[in-house]
Amino acid sequence: MSERYHKPKIAAAPQGARLAGHDLAALAAEVISKSGTFSFQATGASMAPTIRSGESVLVRSYEFDKLKPGDIVMAYPPSGLIIVHRVVGRTLIGEEQAVITMGDNSAATDLPLTESEILGRVVAVLSRGRKADLQGRFCAGGGRLLALVEMRRIRMSGSVSQQRWRRRLLTASRLLLKRALRLEMRLQARP
Repeated sequence: MSERYHKPKIAAAPQGARLAGHDLAALAAEVISKSGTFSFQATGASMAPTIRSGESVLVRSYEFDKLKPGDIVMAYPPSGLIIVHRVVGRTLIGEEQAVITMGDNSAATDLPLTESEILGRVVAVLSRGRKADLQGRFCAGGGRLLALVEMRRIRMSGSVSQQRWRRRLLTASRLLLKRALRLEMRLQARP
């Protein structure tokens, strides 16, 4: 990490240890409940370009009722895999509130997540010693736009020309979000 950003000192697994699934979820839940912040290294490409494999992700405690489309959450669903995906909508499972999530680079939504399955809200990405604040005005707006486009794409089917238009809009939204991340990193780097 660079001098521009210092990771918060939190209890974690020994350096070089790899945790996944239940072990990582248990550690994250405990650390977030005690210190309010948890950091780990992401793997996979489902959230590219927002979060790339190998980048550090900063997760904080959250209020379920305040989660909105565009927010990114860390969750541990029944599938047993930790996911970090963007909230694209809300729904009900029986009488329980749930959020619908989807990776920025995914073609389909995940199963709805209840409050008990969500570990925290992702607030920053650390890349090459720089911190991109995902709650900053540029990234938050880009994230909400991407969530809106994704839900419209999923809900509506149409002619080939409409599908092409939606793909172009989705590509433009992802590019806008990528540029917003770079801008947030530059703003964070200023003294």
